[in-house]
Amino acid sequence: MISIPTSAPRRQRGVALIAAILILLVITILGIAMFRSYGMQQRIGSNTRDKSRAVHSAMASQNFAEWFLTQNNGANAVTTTTCTGIQNALTDASGGVPMVCSNIIPSTVAQPDTWGAAFTYQPTGMNMTSGSLDSYSQVPQFYISSLGSPSGGAAVRSPIGVTQAMFQVDAAGWGATPQTVSVVESSYVVLSTATPFQPSASGIVQKGVFQGSQQ
Repeated sequence: MISIPTSAPRRQRGVALIAAILILLVITILGIAMFRSYGMQQRIGSNTRDKSRAVHSAMASQNFAEWFLTQNNGANAVTTTTCTGIQNALTDASGGVPMVCSNIIPSTVAQPDTWGAAFTYQPTGMNMTSGSLDSYSQVPQFYISSLGSPSGGAAVRSPIGVTQAMFQVDAAGWGATPQTVSVVESSYVVLSTATPFQPSASGIVQKGVFQGSQQ
């Protein structure tokens, strides 16, 4: 009887399987990292957009306050009052209520909830419906402080010549959440120039021109 020698099969060590599992693990980790990075980028973009909306909201309120100072032939910048509480700027402006505060705003201007007083201003078209697209969490507000004259003394008001009065305008705006808030501040100088147009027999100036300028 003839016997044919045969070799025993090699024992499988599973190297290919281990390599495949490692590659799959690496791909899985990379995929998870990509998804996490994508989500982070979305949140960063959303926060940046919301912050920008808060800044624009505050600037809209600030622009309204500066515009208010030059209206009514400058009379709005003359009358001051002790400001308390929260009031509606549009309602008060139409009703002739003074909005220039004789009491200076507290130094903690970075925290609008500590101002103690403010005037709210809602621009036309601002969406205040909570939870809806492009909505704002709160109406922007501003505070006008009377600082006297640029030279440091009391504001000089005369019927003839150039007079100056300085104001500090602080404004706050919010984005979609109460945590997104921006505060802007400006110093605003109002120049009152009385220009005579053919004075009357008594020498009284017949017309005055009121101008405003931002410093």
